[in-house]
Amino acid sequence: PILPPSPSSLSVAVVEMSEAETAKADDDREKRLVMYVVLRKDLLKDPWKFNLGAMVAQGCHVVSKVLWELREEPNVIEYMKDMDNMHKVTLAATNEEELAALAQSLEENGIKFRAWREQPEGILTALAAMPYPRGMAAPFFKSLKLLR
Repeated sequence: PILPPSPSSLSVAVVEMSEAETAKADDDREKRLVMYVVLRKDLLKDPWKFNLGAMVAQGCHVVSKVLWELREEPNVIEYMKDMDNMHKVTLAATNEEELAALAQSLEENGIKFRAWREQPEGILTALAAMPYPRGMAAPFFKSLKLLR
């Protein structure tokens, strides 16, 4: 039988980064294009009781919408060039009011996004921002928690 290597036979390489390398890595991280997707967490509860599939569909709808409608934007073009390495952050809004307030803030600050209203109910369910450098967009989403 083939056995895994024993812990004593494994070696660990320690790589130390210089301050310049660390600064460059941080700078690269801040410049990386990221899509922020926000879903209403209250839709999982009464009276709505969306199931997991319905919630995933809301995120898919709004991401498709923003990428299609803003397909000629330079950030979208760049983001779509490397589809195997896309980066998205999926966040939770507590309710429709919080999602609407976020939409208003993004609009007031010139951050391009799209919202999704589920039909036939017409309820606001999700929002996705166009891909932006992390350092530019993150401040608008910092009050939200990851969707879990």
